Amino acid sequence: MTFWSGDTLAQRLADLVDKPDVRCIDGAAYALKLGPQFYVSPTELDKDQNTRTVRALSAGEAFVIPPGQFALLLTEEVVKMPPNAVGLFSIRSRIKWKGLVDVSGFHIDPGFWGQLTIAVFNAGPARSTCDRVSRLF
Repeated sequence: MTFWSGDTLAQRLADLVDKPDVRCIDGAAYALKLGPQFYVSPTELDKDQNTRTVRALSAGEAFVIPPGQFALLLTEEVVKMPPNAVGLFSIRSRIKWKGLVDVSGFHIDPGFWGQLTIAVFNAGPARSTCDRVSRLF
């Protein structure tokens, strides 16, 4: 099995994501954006530990993942993985340096079709802010 070059990725991009944007190609990778929904686990400061659910995120809106908290993040793009290929993903380095750690795995199965749900944990000492403009993955 070989890794695709940035040129191969550009040629096949329309078959891989529903909203192809060549500006998101970075070397041999495609930078996925944060989508319209997220979930952050409750903290000890939340009055009711059972009230946190999946929330909608409008364009330009940001949210915070407190230190020591877990979050589920949905990608903006629908990913269409060919049946004969495996995709790899990772949180971008500038996001990792803020303390977010991917705890969901690092691959996209052959034939997968849909938005990715990425599980992250804020292992850093500070609150981590995410917004819909950011290219996180």
